[in-house]
Amino acid sequence: MSAPWDTSYVLGNLLGRLEAVKRRNGYHIARCPAHEDNEPSLSILEHDDGVAVKCHTGCTTDEILGAVGLARADLRPSAKLGSNGSTPKTIPASKTSTGEADYIYVDADGSPIFRVHRTRTKQFIQQRYDAETGKYVNGLGGLAPVLYRADKIASEYDKGEPLFIVEGEKDADRLIAEGLQATTSPMGAGKWRPEYVAQIEGYTDVRVIPDNDDPGREHAEKIAASLPGAKIVNLPGLPHKGDVSDWLDAGHAADELRGISESTTGEPEYDGRVMLGRAIVEGIDPPRILVDDVLLEGKAHSIYSGPGLGKTFLMLWLALEVMKRDLPVVLYDAENGPRLMAERLQQLGADPALLDERLHYYPFPSLDATEEGRAAYEATLDRVRPALVCFDSWIGFLAANGLDENASNDVATFAANYIAPARSRDIATLMLDHVGHEGKHARGSTRKKDELDVVWSLRPVKPFDRETVGQVVLRLEKDREAWLPRTVALTVGGDPDGNLVFSRTAGTFEGKGDDGLTPSERKTLEALETYCKTGATASDWRKSAQRLEVGERSFWNAVSKLKTEGRVLQEEKLYLPITAINCNSTAMHQDAVSPKSTALHCTPPIGVQECSTGPSGEYEPLSDDLAPGESATIKELEERRDQALDAPPDDTIWYE
Repeated sequence: MSAPWDTSYVLGNLLGRLEAVKRRNGYHIARCPAHEDNEPSLSILEHDDGVAVKCHTGCTTDEILGAVGLARADLRPSAKLGSNGSTPKTIPASKTSTGEADYIYVDADGSPIFRVHRTRTKQFIQQRYDAETGKYVNGLGGLAPVLYRADKIASEYDKGEPLFIVEGEKDADRLIAEGLQATTSPMGAGKWRPEYVAQIEGYTDVRVIPDNDDPGREHAEKIAASLPGAKIVNLPGLPHKGDVSDWLDAGHAADELRGISESTTGEPEYDGRVMLGRAIVEGIDPPRILVDDVLLEGKAHSIYSGPGLGKTFLMLWLALEVMKRDLPVVLYDAENGPRLMAERLQQLGADPALLDERLHYYPFPSLDATEEGRAAYEATLDRVRPALVCFDSWIGFLAANGLDENASNDVATFAANYIAPARSRDIATLMLDHVGHEGKHARGSTRKKDELDVVWSLRPVKPFDRETVGQVVLRLEKDREAWLPRTVALTVGGDPDGNLVFSRTAGTFEGKGDDGLTPSERKTLEALETYCKTGATASDWRKSAQRLEVGERSFWNAVSKLKTEGRVLQEEKLYLPITAINCNSTAMHQDAVSPKSTALHCTPPIGVQECSTGPSGEYEPLSDDLAPGESATIKELEERRDQALDAPPDDTIWYE
């Protein structure tokens, strides 16, 4: 008999506070927090009555739980609702004496989604929760972030009482401990997202407390601008760069904070001004890539061509590329129907399980260009939270609404109802379109092009059919960001064995190596590794990458990829490598460490001991896994440790 569903919250709450968690034959092992534990000696078992823990060196249950801020009651399913049927209590951050901390983000039901790990050097790393292994993995991997304490926001807080939005999990926890309702958004100042608005829908008194610096004030202004009626609370006497925790530490009380908040209702509303000069000085973020060289995150795209060139296959191939990143896709189909779509996806080698999990397919839907139709569409976007919405095809949905594709106002009406809502939520859209009678341009009004950010035309290069492999090319007709390449070549057709071929044409793009990186990404990471000691600004990092012959667009695409995969972390204006292998390699800039210098300190990945590089530039042994003088990459070390942990610490079945 499997454990009840609500034990997943109890298990996730515990595992999120432990280190070196691994799944082993139906249960988990981790380092025991109650003693110095170099090799995992703690076993965690989920059973029908809750969760049991056992330290194989002798630590008691109370000692183990006390070390992570829990009690025995937190190991039972009743902890999900509380003894009186109330919603879960706040999960405090798990902290250590070294200054490290883990801030766990949960969904509305209290199940862990991801955490923010604070390192001893005050760097913050986003790590998603893997429910299969019970382990946190660097990077969000396409997860849509939620507000901190989402479970409290959804069901415990009083929507009629003030809700304080602060900058940082530490401040949110402090206000909650003081008896106030509080939350924050992940990743710090400047990272407020439009979808957070829906998460606090219904709250009538939202108050934003900024940190006392320019980024903090701009962050608060952005939040207030997205929430009608929200007030910005400026704390009197707060020192430069101070926060609400500093203000409370100075002797102020929570009741005083509430009184100050109520006196700020006359604050002038944010007028929407953006400091462009500051944006230039601090660095301008490049467009974010959804599918390499073809689709940009949050932008509106179209692909048009004549018949028989594979537009629909291309759309499905792009959708699969998005789904392979564990991101949802919505597909509205007005032309083909389920049988043809399923057949084409099968020919593309799609995994049926992936399709049922990530693809939200709607054949011949009624997408009314009315307020009711828009509301229903927006509800789908908010429920699914897709990264991409596909429409096949534009003319089909216009005609279904009685709209004329040659009428500028009709095109604008459909775009306002179906492109604009996605764009405002940072969701990409893809419209398939046809060519006109002359066969040279997309049919219909030129207003279509005005409503889009990216327009591709699909053109033949080498003939193909079911038995012959040929080539087509995407040719860029419009790119508002001026970021994508002029052409993208695709190999398409049937091979001699009757299999469908649909892929990027070999030799026209950078392939990935065994480390999962393209040559440009690898060089970009190497350029940053020379700054292991100091960190690098975007400008300095770019200059170092240019010396390695990495182009501007390739550099910024690489930066986005390295950050997403957790290979690089960003703290305000500085970038630091997480998986640096040789920090003092060839000096590329004046701050680089000389090969003859003494050992330098570099920040290790989570769960790995601190390391240093000696005069030879190689890592000294990180643990007993290495022989004297032997060096290894982090990946090699982790593989060795996994092998060493294959045998469970105890073969017996046990309960506390």
